[in-house]
Amino acid sequence: MMKAMTALLAGLFLFATPAASQTQSGVPAPEPERVEAARELLNILMPPAQREAMMLAMIEPMIANLEAGMMQAPELQAALSDNPDVRALFLDFVAVQRSRALESASANLPSMIEAMSRAYARRFTRREMREIGEFFETTAGRAYLQQSNSIMADPDIAAWQRETMARSMQHLQTDIQDFMTRLSALQGSESAAPPSSVTNSNLDAMRGGTEASEPETEE
Repeated sequence: MMKAMTALLAGLFLFATPAASQTQSGVPAPEPERVEAARELLNILMPPAQREAMMLAMIEPMIANLEAGMMQAPELQAALSDNPDVRALFLDFVAVQRSRALESASANLPSMIEAMSRAYARRFTRREMREIGEFFETTAGRAYLQQSNSIMADPDIAAWQRETMARSMQHLQTDIQDFMTRLSALQGSESAAPPSSVTNSNLDAMRGGTEASEPETEE
């Protein structure tokens, strides 16, 4: 179960990390003039000197809210309370993943901007992008840009994210057991051993040991 928790947390951090820019097969490239207009618009929406700070300001609250929601899950709370070593190891894992997510976001920022430029160019005409840029140069537009990065840190949104994550974690063990049962049936096994609950012995499993009792499946 602890392995599942760890895998889930790692997956959650991935959503905050911009993927490397790629051109999708079969998708026509937008006109260069529209791409350039999109770059100019993004220079208004995300000024180059402020881009990294803006990105981190959006990502950091989401990561913090997801972490807080996971910590409210009953099974995880029990595991962290039972053994101080488990708690220390888990919190260290969280800290490492947080750091990597933020570092990756910064490193991939240029490719993200280029991907966004092409995406904008496919969806808006040059005139539309010019008019959008003009709005964001107004008082109301600048106010929106200034405040939009802090929206995810708003108490109502933070509470919603924590509650949503806590509810999803309550169903995790049942979902894993159902998955293992289905997987066993596909592989022709007579029955699937249910995944173990979070216990102190999961510390060894998290460290790569073999003493944990949860079932193993082929990759």
